Amino acid sequence: MSTADDAPAPRSVESLFQGASSDPEAALWAHAFGTDLRAAWQDAPRAGWLMWMAAACKVDKRAYMAAGLRCAEEVLKRLAEIPEEVRIAHRVLSAWAGGMVSEVEARKTFAQVNALASGLAGRQGDPPNPERARRRRLSAGVRCVARAVEDGLGEFSAIGAFTWPTAGYLARHAVEDAGVDLAAFDRAGCDAVRSTLAPWEPPPTLPAQQSAPPPPCYVEVTFTDAAAWALLARTWNDVGHRKSRGKLHPEAQFWARLALRPREESLGSLGYQLYQGEYRLEKAVQLSASSGQLRFTPLAFPYGGTGPIRAMAELYGCRVSVVDDGLGPVERVPAQAQAAEGAAESGQAREGGAEKGQAGKEPAEEAQGRAGGRDR
Repeated sequence: MSTADDAPAPRSVESLFQGASSDPEAALWAHAFGTDLRAAWQDAPRAGWLMWMAAACKVDKRAYMAAGLRCAEEVLKRLAEIPEEVRIAHRVLSAWAGGMVSEVEARKTFAQVNALASGLAGRQGDPPNPERARRRRLSAGVRCVARAVEDGLGEFSAIGAFTWPTAGYLARHAVEDAGVDLAAFDRAGCDAVRSTLAPWEPPPTLPAQQSAPPPPCYVEVTFTDAAAWALLARTWNDVGHRKSRGKLHPEAQFWARLALRPREESLGSLGYQLYQGEYRLEKAVQLSASSGQLRFTPLAFPYGGTGPIRAMAELYGCRVSVVDDGLGPVERVPAQAQAAEGAAESGQAREGGAEKGQAGKEPAEEAQGRAGGRDR
């Protein structure tokens, strides 16, 4: 028979902002509240933190999305540069939150806004300059509209919302360097989230997580040169360490001591993509004398894809054999094998066509022979 002493200890508020939802500033603030989630909810100074606590409690999805859209509205009020089509999209999505627009229309609008945000952000290789900073600030403002819908349309996971950062978090990122009164913005955002979700409030505490965290995703490779794998693994682990500390500098010079020329220049470009990817890089693991895995944990979906990781592995002479991007392992067929398979299929098709042509020709010849016999 179980007793109260057997019950798992409540989950700390600080733990909500660790792991996949890594936010050192929020974790430092939350530490003082211990396991008192309700007190943290009443005291939280930022809308993004409120939304993440609500997501951890699996609040109603439509209400959660409406709260995110209210945060986005505060951005639209303060950034006149936000394009008019985003403001129209915000009205459409707000109407969907109120049940006045179909989900099909909402998904279509979401796709348009998301594409616009990506366009504003520019290319990953663009050099730092004031114009790029301005465009990326606008991109964050546009993306917070899309993220609110993404949170509403997606599923809730064991750690909270399907995506981190929240719409409220992105909203603040959009205005923090735009010369606005951040204190007033934070108050307005918090009021918007609390009033939108009212009368709901979180429970006094959250139970401890019972399920184990999901296994990391990975790019599995095979190799014939053990030294090449050792160099790749060392580079990967160093990149992961620097990324986790916020010290991954995406310049080619950084790779000079790790890369063998002519890899340095190529790794400079890949470094920026790994820097931007919404995932945590785990340790490289050698599986056998000729295979290993580059492991990572997504922090959001979508997180940028495995393209940079696969390119990095191939740069060191390793062949990508299996990729698990969070949807299950998928074998990768080498390009040569694909070409050979395609050529074989093409050859079979030609042979089949010739046989059919011959089969179609024989009856005609027989008929001609019979006709000739009658003539004779």
